[in-house]
Amino acid sequence: SLEIVECEKNELIMKSLSLESYACYVTNENKIYTIKDYKYEKGTWEYQVIYHELSHAFRDAHLSVNDKKLKINARGNSLNTVIINEALNSLFAVSLFDYEEKDIAYQLQSNYLSVILECCNYYKLEDYVHHSLAYFAKALDKQNNDTNYAKTIFMLIDTQYKDFHSRKIEIDEQEYYPIYDYISDMYYTKYITKNMSYEEAKKIADELIDKIMFDVPEEYHIDTNRFYECLNKHCELIGIEISNAKLK
Repeated sequence: SLEIVECEKNELIMKSLSLESYACYVTNENKIYTIKDYKYEKGTWEYQVIYHELSHAFRDAHLSVNDKKLKINARGNSLNTVIINEALNSLFAVSLFDYEEKDIAYQLQSNYLSVILECCNYYKLEDYVHHSLAYFAKALDKQNNDTNYAKTIFMLIDTQYKDFHSRKIEIDEQEYYPIYDYISDMYYTKYITKNMSYEEAKKIADELIDKIMFDVPEEYHIDTNRFYECLNKHCELIGIEISNAKLK
């Protein structure tokens, strides 16, 4: 029963409640609203947009089936982190392409989650269509031997996005360090071994920063030096001698 409605920009703004939207999926109508002039050619932003909205419809909907009303809530009842859901949805959408696409909606947040997924043994992107965000959080807690900590990281990532997009929010950069610490710990645990030199370990840190910072606006003011501070702590922990190798 899903419908795709091609409309003017003004109608899309009314439906999405956002001046910045390119399309939107309205859950209670089970309709995707999109601009009528889009061409949906591979490699274009519009092509990604329609996959993004179709992927939302895969996971969230209000449906009538055999006279019964069904409400499907992808985030689950216990975890309302909208931006995490959007970023994970973006990664899933581009995974359906028959070509690689690194320029992704919610770029920084998608970069975060891409690295986290790369390091998680208990959750893969294909799990996105079968489970809620709460399931994802539990999988990360299992991976990192935490108790309900992934939810805190999700909330911080959400807040950082809102901080970037709102003039009314001003939060000190250090408040976001737990995000960098969390991702660094997962990445370094996966890729750095105790038989490496510090120079080899630093290359791993360089790779992580490149992945996190790909196409991210400078206005986010990400303190990339924090990733190197985490590197030094990790090296000390596993017995790698820290040298004076020049940081990037």
